[in-house]
Amino acid sequence: MIKIGICDDNISVCSKIEKIIDNLSKEKGFKAIVDVFLSAEDFQRVIDEKREYHLIFLDIHLKDKSGVELAELLRDFDSYTKLVYISYDASSAMKLFDTNPFNFIIKPLNEEKIKEVLNKASALVFNESDIHEFQINQMKYRVPLNEILYFESNKRKVKLVTLKESYTYYEKMKVLKKKFKDKDFHRIHSSYLVNNAYIKVYRYNEVELVNGVVLPISQSNRKRIRRMIF
Repeated sequence: MIKIGICDDNISVCSKIEKIIDNLSKEKGFKAIVDVFLSAEDFQRVIDEKREYHLIFLDIHLKDKSGVELAELLRDFDSYTKLVYISYDASSAMKLFDTNPFNFIIKPLNEEKIKEVLNKASALVFNESDIHEFQINQMKYRVPLNEILYFESNKRKVKLVTLKESYTYYEKMKVLKKKFKDKDFHRIHSSYLVNNAYIKVYRYNEVELVNGVVLPISQSNRKRIRRMIF
């Protein structure tokens, strides 16, 4: 399923995009939920409610507020929704980079261009089982699973560690274990969930990762981890 928002104060533009989405979803066999917003005020409620979408088509020149202003407010708490700007004015494109746009479509709308954007966006959305999403304060983060070395729990928080950086946020280890049960992550200790791909050396009571970090294997997990490794 892909959730899509369309914000344009021209109802015919919204209808055209919605029809293209409907036809393409039937053709490709995926489910699309589409919400239409005919004013900046309507779309402002999405921002106030922190509603989540995979993809948003957003007119730059709305009557009561700039679409770019709305996008900046959205990006204050949502860094990953794919934003597609629509406008008659091609020169506006260079002003949009701060809001990390996914694409830019010039009016009058071209059906093939919209299909191209939808195909690219849906391909990314349906690959999101390989992405771990989490939230720190009001900001959402997305990290590919193949970049995660391990998780470390500490009371009510976990630390997610990659080769380049780490993040600490509120989460329970048992939730992560359940989420990654079909992935190549293994709980070697009550405090550690490790990506097997990054284990460099296995020892009876510990593992050494490719970055040199050594993590303990609890006594209750040693037989299971040994079977898993060998």
